[in-house]
Amino acid sequence: MLACYIIIPSPSLSAEEVNESLKRISENCTSTDTQNTNNQEKSSSLSPIEKKIRNLEKKLQQIYALKAKLENGEKLEQTQISKINSEESVKKEIEEMQHALASVSVTM
Repeated sequence: MLACYIIIPSPSLSAEEVNESLKRISENCTSTDTQNTNNQEKSSSLSPIEKKIRNLEKKLQQIYALKAKLENGEKLEQTQISKINSEESVKKEIEEMQHALASVSVTM
């Protein structure tokens, strides 16, 4: 993802402070680009089963976050409640995928 910045220097900033800010922004953009590239490389090197497990684990984390919101008294939408109700099936599917992955690894 490409981020664009518009920098409007404050009259109270010196030229050196503005240049330092520009340098930090440039470093952050480079760091983010490297992280995105690394994530894409990791993603493409995963097997379909590993990708499915990763996606299910993300879904489980979302469920935990929704449960925390519910415990804090926040009102959830019906779709969010449905997601919470799917927790056990998600856990079961993760377990099944891990067994499938293990059996594939053993046969190789």
